Amino acid sequence: AERDKRDSSYNNVVIEFKAPAFFKGNARSAKFIEATEGRLLKYIQRVASEHGLDEKDYIGVAIDGEHVAFAQVQDGQIIHQPLMPFSPISFQMVVDALRASFRRAITAENLAEDFGHAAQTGREFMQQLADALAEALSATGDRKIKMLFAEWATLYGQAADLSLQQRKKIDASLGFDFSGPASIDLPAKLFVTHTFHSLLMKLIAAEIVAAHGMASSTSLIHELLAIEKDEALIEALRADVEDGGFFNAVGLHGFVEEAIFSWYLDAASKTAIRTALCEAIRKLLAQLSVYRFDTIKKTGRSRDVLRDFYQDLVPEELRKSLGEFYTPDWLVEHSVAKLGYDDQKWLAARLLDPTCGSGSFLLEAIEQKRRAALAAGWDAWHTVKML
Repeated sequence: AERDKRDSSYNNVVIEFKAPAFFKGNARSAKFIEATEGRLLKYIQRVASEHGLDEKDYIGVAIDGEHVAFAQVQDGQIIHQPLMPFSPISFQMVVDALRASFRRAITAENLAEDFGHAAQTGREFMQQLADALAEALSATGDRKIKMLFAEWATLYGQAADLSLQQRKKIDASLGFDFSGPASIDLPAKLFVTHTFHSLLMKLIAAEIVAAHGMASSTSLIHELLAIEKDEALIEALRADVEDGGFFNAVGLHGFVEEAIFSWYLDAASKTAIRTALCEAIRKLLAQLSVYRFDTIKKTGRSRDVLRDFYQDLVPEELRKSLGEFYTPDWLVEHSVAKLGYDDQKWLAARLLDPTCGSGSFLLEAIEQKRRAALAAGWDAWHTVKML
């Protein structure tokens, strides 16, 4: 980016190269500030203006051979993530950014492409979870994971009888194997899939919170990626994600209530499992790092991103055997509209949701109440209190 020229760029990715150890591993060093504020910021602003694109769509990368940091422009300022030691994971993050060309949108299609059963990142992570579960269920001694699996199976894992052909079809659509007892093969695979989905959704939620300036951190994902020791990464995931520490710190108490899907952290007490799991976790975090979390459009299929991604992750035959049927968006909107509420009635309405589905009806009701509050000129505080 010297003399207003970028060192390197690929579509919407701009890279600032510096001499080895130029940043001295310190994000407050004058050289790092020069690379981000003096180079990346100016270039991204100029090229975005020239091409008529949103500054936030660009990915900035500062590299000095020993460390790498990612950055993006928000409201005229360069926001950088923690400096990370140059490693296979941080190198892969640069590669992923170049492949993406721009910050990816949170859509069900993108999530399925990057984390579904056909994607290497998702497939490898779920395989590591499956291996960890098989070992934990066969081990003697500590019964915690066995009890969590049994509790989950009682509550959520009761599939109706499936034919051999249906089971083969489900197995073919899953990208991983389970080496445990054949009698629990299908429930175990579903448990692994639910665990993977749960962790991914919590990480996405944390990034959305951070992207909207609600947390002291600009990105939990990048903070986790900056942790080099496996033991420290596991503890950070336990404290910030599975125990809800990150969410509690911003006032979102009770966001994480289900302890069942944190079992993989207990499985990581064994060194071999911890090493394999942490490698898969870092690859997952690296893939997520190229996403843009500050805008999630409620249009078309992206309206209910999490539901649609879940439907892609859990095979249709299996979902139906579990009694999971989802109401199309158009039918949800039509059904809620049949209530015939005007704005005043929506503002006063109190609704009860059985919480036994995807929440589509509840989300539509909340949207109608928000719309009515906006039409009435309510501010954000009163709107949230009403909801």
